[in-house]
Amino acid sequence: MYIGLDIGYSAVKLAYGRDKLPETTTLPVGAAPIADVRGGVDGQMNLGSGQLVMVNEVEWAAGLKPSEIRHYTRVMDENYPKEPRYLALARAALATCKSKTVDCLVTGLPVAQWNKAEERAALTSLLEGRHYIRHDLVVDVKNVRVIPQPSGALTSHMMTQAGLAPANQIGKEESVLIVDPGHYSMDWVVVHEGSLNTDAAGSTFAAGDEIVSACTAALQSKHGNKVNAQKIERALLAGSTSLTFGVDSANALDFRAELEAEADKIVSRNLMPIKASIRSVMKNSGVDVVLVTGGCADLFAPALRRVFPDSRVVIAQAGVMANAKGFYLMARYASRAQLRSATA
Repeated sequence: MYIGLDIGYSAVKLAYGRDKLPETTTLPVGAAPIADVRGGVDGQMNLGSGQLVMVNEVEWAAGLKPSEIRHYTRVMDENYPKEPRYLALARAALATCKSKTVDCLVTGLPVAQWNKAEERAALTSLLEGRHYIRHDLVVDVKNVRVIPQPSGALTSHMMTQAGLAPANQIGKEESVLIVDPGHYSMDWVVVHEGSLNTDAAGSTFAAGDEIVSACTAALQSKHGNKVNAQKIERALLAGSTSLTFGVDSANALDFRAELEAEADKIVSRNLMPIKASIRSVMKNSGVDVVLVTGGCADLFAPALRRVFPDSRVVIAQAGVMANAKGFYLMARYASRAQLRSATA
């Protein structure tokens, strides 16, 4: 069993299986001790697609919608992997895979955290080993690898790009700047001829959440308080850039222009740190391709085309699942390579 696990701030993306093509699923990020889980109209707790898991000898429910948890507060800082809810979500993902043994699990950290050896070691220690998920389920995770968050998208894209137009295909010898605008951070890293250049990498804590907030403020100034951040975020998670008010679809409000304008501001504001971190790459080999990944990739693509006019800007295949699918492929490759080495 191989697992690619991408625990984000707005969703948990999971790719798992034993074959070349994984099963994929997305879990909500709600997780809390069961005492804090809201009951249904009959007063009974309904887990839906969630899982019961043990965290520090306390029973939790994880993989729920945040609205199903009393007094839910989102964590939006770099301490997220150290939170009990993070472990609860990881164990909910393990339970979803329905395997008592995991040969290799690959996950990612924002580049700024991945660059710290102690952060990588702490996450590896958290996920590797035996997990007592609940009384009827114990899962052994044999091997964990932690990589820079955006790099999974490149692996996924290159493995699934057959049939794409030549302009959207990426060659093994090309220099690729991967940009991953997530909900909490925007990460970037350069891969050149298959090698990860961690010196040409970085993070900024201005991404999806900041776009939603700024977009909300702009729309409220035009349309009043019927527009709020939660509605916009729910629409984005559902893959939509419009809101409908009341029962009349004629009241639909398209807010894509506001989203693109705010994405452009974020790219412009972070252009200097991005270009500073990849200066040596630009001088020596240049950037052939800018690969944009994540659910908001198409919002950032126009701004990146403007600031990297000499590069092809490509939107990664698989959208929000790109990193998880790439992590899965890395887990499968690493585990099989280890097996071949052991039997050689």
